[in-house]
Amino acid sequence: WNVKYEPWRKSNPEDPILFVLQPKDNWSMNELDPIAWFKSVYQKIRPLTKRKFIVRPHPNHVAAIEKRIGEFPKDVDVHIGQKFFQGDEKKYYRFDFQDVITTCHAVVTHNS
Repeated sequence: WNVKYEPWRKSNPEDPILFVLQPKDNWSMNELDPIAWFKSVYQKIRPLTKRKFIVRPHPNHVAAIEKRIGEFPKDVDVHIGQKFFQGDEKKYYRFDFQDVITTCHAVVTHNS
């Protein structure tokens, strides 16, 4: 797995919270709309923090989320990455995930 262990660090108050979405048609979402899920979590967490919120759509669902980007609260940064893949591209797609995770305060997901 090649996991690099790092000492515990205190988060900078400027570090964002990353939300990773699943597509609605994923079996684990049970037809729950990912934006509806995000909004319900947003309503619970937003009053508790002023941190930046970053949303990362599932790679299979980027184009669908981009069409609905206006449904997200204005203070949320929705990261629209690569939408279409050919050959093995998706296998290596990481949306600079490692960089983002190392600078996040937390990652929130419905499931993974």
